[in-house]
Amino acid sequence: LSGGRVIGADALLSWGRPGFGLFQPDEFIPIAEESSLNSAVGCWVVQEVCRRGAQWCEQGGTIAINLSARTLQQDDVVRVLSESLERTGISPGQLTMEITETVLLSGTGATSENLDRLRELGVKLSIDDFGTWHSSLSQLQQTDVDVLKIDQSLAAPLDQHASSAAIVSAIIP
Repeated sequence: LSGGRVIGADALLSWGRPGFGLFQPDEFIPIAEESSLNSAVGCWVVQEVCRRGAQWCEQGGTIAINLSARTLQQDDVVRVLSESLERTGISPGQLTMEITETVLLSGTGATSENLDRLRELGVKLSIDDFGTWHSSLSQLQQTDVDVLKIDQSLAAPLDQHASSAAIVSAIIP
């Protein structure tokens, strides 16, 4: 903020379907997951974000990519990310992979293994939408994350509900 410049961006995906308009992730990702296309879509997104974000990262920027639970269960995503980082020259530390609290809670062995493999690559890990489920602090303690993003349902009503402000204040020292 002090420098007045953008230093990071979240890669967001929408689907433009002619005649139907723009579909947001919450509308088309469930369809992709049901049709077994989610892994292919997730890998394509990783490749495209790295390809398009390389110039941004050369200038010192960072990029965050959301990973769905299904994508994170696939071994391909770690391989594709590693190859994309190598091909584009993006430093792993400039990339943050975001998972939701629900992914953390419902994580399978494959999910945990892939989170470990992502950490080994050197990318940052973030938990997005924290506070929407009932994860325990002990689960967070067992998960090596760099960023904890508080869900907007807690952050938005800060000026309206003292309980929301108290929770956020307890999380952010």
